[in-house]
Amino acid sequence: MNEKGMTCPITNATGIATISLRPIVPDRQAFQREQLKIEDDGMKIEINEIKRLLAEKNALLPDIENDLVYRDESKLTTRLEELEITYSQTKFTSSRTENKEIDKLERNRAKLAQVF
Repeated sequence: MNEKGMTCPITNATGIATISLRPIVPDRQAFQREQLKIEDDGMKIEINEIKRLLAEKNALLPDIENDLVYRDESKLTTRLEELEITYSQTKFTSSRTENKEIDKLERNRAKLAQVF
């Protein structure tokens, strides 16, 4: 072995691959987190839109409910028909008052339709 021109054979060679040569294993949990984050962002937009619509409706309700004489449309319709029949048959002595009541009930009906 100590002769000239002879090389020492490698007897204990172990191949060690560096990390850069190995293929990158995808991180499944990171991918799932990213997908959930994308879905979450999309849902936040929808939730904010629903909250805005709900806030608008909630702002309208107290105003409308204060003006409602009848909350049940069947009672409202019955009373309105009674007034209209009476008004058309007898011509009230104070038609202005009854006409105002009819107008008020018609507005009530319109608001009920708007809310529900």
